[in-house]
Amino acid sequence: MNSPRAVLFPAGGPQLKESLADYSRRGGFAALRNALAASRPAAVMEALERAQLRGRGGTGAATAGKLARCAQAEGQPKYVVVNGGENEPGSFKDRKLLEYTPHAVLEGALLAAYAVGASRIIFYVNANDAEARRRVHGAIQEAEARGWLGEGIHGSSFSAQAEVFAAPAPYIAGEETAALEAIEGRPALPRRKPSEPLLAGLHGKPTLIHNVETLANFPPIVLYGAEWYRSIGTEESPGT
Repeated sequence: MNSPRAVLFPAGGPQLKESLADYSRRGGFAALRNALAASRPAAVMEALERAQLRGRGGTGAATAGKLARCAQAEGQPKYVVVNGGENEPGSFKDRKLLEYTPHAVLEGALLAAYAVGASRIIFYVNANDAEARRRVHGAIQEAEARGWLGEGIHGSSFSAQAEVFAAPAPYIAGEETAALEAIEGRPALPRRKPSEPLLAGLHGKPTLIHNVETLANFPPIVLYGAEWYRSIGTEESPGT
């Protein structure tokens, strides 16, 4: 991410499966480092709101609004669920992001967790995507070794843990409340509506659920700014 052009994939293109060292060389974790140094979680949400990032999982909902509601919700621990239950036929974008640049997704999840006050991150990855799960496991281990996960991340008051959950393969399992049911050990079926995961999600606690690609956009927005991000895409839906 040493250039604003390197939004998701490294300069070598999607052929290169990055290590943490690779990701760091192009500016990886600089956004989180800066956010922690500023000691103002709300700044992350403000950057996303100015950028007008919309969810990349299909709904197109405003991202900042979800973060704000989860941040205001009462209850601990709070969770961030990275929804990689990509079960729609012919859809592989999230799988490729997790396989080739998992650290970008992890940094995005950490920025989200910092913004809302969450301490647990769960990667919900399609059970058929063994390589994606392996790569995310490896990214988590590398981040723990380098101090980007665990207690008091890089000397700050922010602590977070991450894990990987193998998501059931059926299409409906990708629905966000079905994902929560699966993680809790029940059949992956949507919860009765209305359901408010932001207020009472995983284990009844506030839970932010975001798509893989949505979270991968967090680091470059925080690092390069909303104005840069809004220079890409359309007026109603900026970015790549």
